[in-house]
Amino acid sequence: MRFYLKVVLIVLAAAFTVNAAVIDQVLVEGNKRVPDKKILQKAVQEGSEFDLAEVDKSIERLYKTGLFINVKVDLKVTDKVIVTYIVEEKPFINAIYFEGNEDIDRGALLEKLSISEGDAFEKSAIENAVKTIIAEYQDRNYYNVEVKFSVEQRPDNTVDIIFTIKEGKEAKVEDIKFYGNDNISDDKLEDIIQTSEKGFFSWLTGSGKLKSQELAVDRQRIRATYLNNGYIQAKVGKPEVIYDEDKTEITLIFRIQEGKQYHIGEIHFEGN
Repeated sequence: MRFYLKVVLIVLAAAFTVNAAVIDQVLVEGNKRVPDKKILQKAVQEGSEFDLAEVDKSIERLYKTGLFINVKVDLKVTDKVIVTYIVEEKPFINAIYFEGNEDIDRGALLEKLSISEGDAFEKSAIENAVKTIIAEYQDRNYYNVEVKFSVEQRPDNTVDIIFTIKEGKEAKVEDIKFYGNDNISDDKLEDIIQTSEKGFFSWLTGSGKLKSQELAVDRQRIRATYLNNGYIQAKVGKPEVIYDEDKTEITLIFRIQEGKQYHIGEIHFEGN
């Protein structure tokens, strides 16, 4: 990025050398929302020796805050050296709205975003927010979700951000399969796991929902069932999640290695 320094010199004393002068006053103009104090923290300091290179560095520091579209410096030299920073602020985000979000509420979406109301508007940050929203929906098995955004300008140099969401259809578990379970039936294994196949009233009961936390528990429950039945060497592979072409139906597969079953023999007590 190139920085441009606008310097206005009014020299009244013939022997006065600017680069040897001490800065008497530092002023700020053009800011409406960013406090003077925040700008002055990045500016050259009153009482310091004037140096064009330091002024240029201060402009760079102000650009790096991400708060300004343009930064200029006006330098006036009379019997005093006055440095004035003239800034043009970026628009600020007034409000963030979501439309079409039925499954994930506004608060949950805002928690995931790296932008918030009151931030300076950056198009790249909004584009990243779109990706974050899509990722959050996909984590909840909405693989056909579409997210767009629009920006509405307000008269006070602020903007409203509107995210329009088409959730699409949530992928549900249509079929659960077990392989390798020669001695414990599918029905018994289905009864002990939390994940269930989509039922007729899934919208009411929540059946068919796939949650990664529950899958880990299901795997442990299957192995515990085998251990309780004497299969101490039983192994349960990581659950396989297979989506159909439209990514709306899920087949869940558990692969099991039962191993040998062990039985505890009769226990006899001898003695008095």
